[in-house]
Amino acid sequence: MIRLSQAAQAALGVALLAFSACTVDRTAERTPIPHVTVEQPATFDSGYQVGEAYVLTEAGDVTVGERLSDFCLGIAAKGGQGVSVGCLPVVTYDLRRVGPWVSELGMRLADDVAERLKAAGYAGEVLNTPEMDARIQRSGLDKALFANVTAVTQHGAGLGLGVVACGTLKRENSLGVAGRDVITLDLTALDVGSGSVLARVTFEVASDRAGNRAFFELAQRESLWLPEGR
Repeated sequence: MIRLSQAAQAALGVALLAFSACTVDRTAERTPIPHVTVEQPATFDSGYQVGEAYVLTEAGDVTVGERLSDFCLGIAAKGGQGVSVGCLPVVTYDLRRVGPWVSELGMRLADDVAERLKAAGYAGEVLNTPEMDARIQRSGLDKALFANVTAVTQHGAGLGLGVVACGTLKRENSLGVAGRDVITLDLTALDVGSGSVLARVTFEVASDRAGNRAFFELAQRESLWLPEGR
């Protein structure tokens, strides 16, 4: 066996450290997307807030955040202080998937609503998406049961909540002009006991507005809420 001198061993160690430093993979993190054969690189800022996007309106510059705040005010005004509120992800229906699916945008919209309710000092319990995931698992129900307003009305009582906020997302491509896509969001807050609508807001977001790019990137990235379309 060949033995190296202490000097040689030290030199070899330095060389190996230098080699490993040069071979670190600095490729952008990739997030696997079910139903898509090629993984897509993360091209948006992970700290992006969905409320920053602009809503399509003739009344001037209105943001998604303002629409979400209006939605939360409706919940707080009619839901009653102390009533528990659960925020489900916004579900997407389109031709690219067989059945409903949930994007990263759908998850962030629900969490944004939960954060706004808490920030406004809502006295009742407010559950965001991770907390709703745990609540659904404890209830023995399947997340696929909560894919639309009708289903939430039918199965919401099993969650032990007073109010459930949910919604749907629809994307239309090349609407009016080639390359101009529009996302329509329809958010509803239901009184679980009576099945009545406490608050509802509908708005559109267009891809040709400055600042809306990240919003659309989040809308096409599938989350893990309903894996494999379940």
